[in-house]
Amino acid sequence: MTSRPNEEFVDAQGGITASNDVATISLPARLPPFWRQNPRLWFAQFEAAVAASKLGDEQKFNLVVPLLGCNNLELITDLILEPPATGKYQTLKERLIATFQESDDRQLQKLLSGLELGDQKPSHLLRRMRDLGGKLLSQEALKVMWLKQLPAYVRFVLSINTESSLETIAAMADKMLEQ
Repeated sequence: MTSRPNEEFVDAQGGITASNDVATISLPARLPPFWRQNPRLWFAQFEAAVAASKLGDEQKFNLVVPLLGCNNLELITDLILEPPATGKYQTLKERLIATFQESDDRQLQKLLSGLELGDQKPSHLLRRMRDLGGKLLSQEALKVMWLKQLPAYVRFVLSINTESSLETIAAMADKMLEQ
């Protein structure tokens, strides 16, 4: 019996005995452990990793549970021991995000309390500020807050540019601070 990738093996009686789908077999090995600091981002990464496999609700639920770790499982014991009849994965996802994701208000407070440039690139600071501000902060407000974190000489040069997008200005700031 010979096999080709992504085909099923057929025994002498014509019955299917095993699948040769390497992607499905190696899937659990490619999945990262749950990241409670940013569960929304972790679920986006998880869903991207399993998208090609076209898994059903229960299969995704069964893949997520072993990735959670003991401390996280203790907080969702009810869903593990008595999962809902339908929508297991979606219910688990919503609960974990609700449990661990900081509220929009808390993220905005973090932003307003002041992030600093430190040794990161200005474009990285901008992305972090954008993530924290979410939909609660306008582009103009974000720009003002971000510029305040840059050295005065960079801020002075960039303030002249009123036509470029914020991303373009961030790239310019990155280049100015490269040394």
